[in-house]
Amino acid sequence: MNPLRIPLTSIPDEGLPVSVEFTGDDVRPADAAELPVKRALLEGDLTLMGQEALFRGSLQVDLEQPCDRCLEPLEKGLEVECTWFFEPDTGEDAQLEEPDVRHLDKDTVDLGRYAWEEIALAIPARYVCSDTVPCPRRDAFVAEAGGIIDETPEGNRPFANLKDLFPGLTGEEGKE
Repeated sequence: MNPLRIPLTSIPDEGLPVSVEFTGDDVRPADAAELPVKRALLEGDLTLMGQEALFRGSLQVDLEQPCDRCLEPLEKGLEVECTWFFEPDTGEDAQLEEPDVRHLDKDTVDLGRYAWEEIALAIPARYVCSDTVPCPRRDAFVAEAGGIIDETPEGNRPFANLKDLFPGLTGEEGKE
């Protein structure tokens, strides 16, 4: 039995507390690519409202994959607040009209499906050790490759050369 699939009949009047730990493979749809989810925890309350249901809680995710810069293994965590409203599937494409409404799967709330969706949308596009400083192993990798490391502060800033396009603009003019 999947603990993230909850029949409406098992939700008491006072609501159902939910606390389920899972991995990315536990909730990944068959046709979806693998995500770097090491562990995830979905916690919250599921409330029944007639033939509809409301889940309010949070999703805590531990991600593990190599840094995009230095390729060292990197673990990061993220937390997503979740408020999901479930209603019976009418067969119409109501998703276009109300994107915040989820559909019940035959009188069953499928939290795993929407947990996967939240994780996929929350994963950062760039996975790096730090956004503001070089990766700890960068210098060692560059030295091993026989490259030269630019030690100037502009060396790590992608837009540093734009200052040469406008030499008279120092940023002080706009502070009037």
